[in-house]
Amino acid sequence: MKSVLLIITFTVTAMFATAQTSIKNSNKGYDAASWATYFLDNANDITIAPPPGKVSSKTELKNIKQAVAKTDESKSKKIKYWDAGAPAYRWNQ
Repeated sequence: MKSVLLIITFTVTAMFATAQTSIKNSNKGYDAASWATYFLDNANDITIAPPPGKVSSKTELKNIKQAVAKTDESKSKKIKYWDAGAPAYRWNQ
């Protein structure tokens, strides 16, 4: 009984091992990088702005803290109302 269980375990392990190696080797012909795009002529046309510097980040945080400090009871009630549940919770009611 132990030998049968050992043989089955070895066979299943070998099957999983060969399945994983065949998946890894099947990606060699991956050609998605050469696919034509429909809405973009040149990928270099996309420019991404650099992240903000320390000074602008500190200024923005200061402005946010000032806005939070000005929050009155009416605004707090509205925030608590819309903050309940998942994002679409109030919209779906």
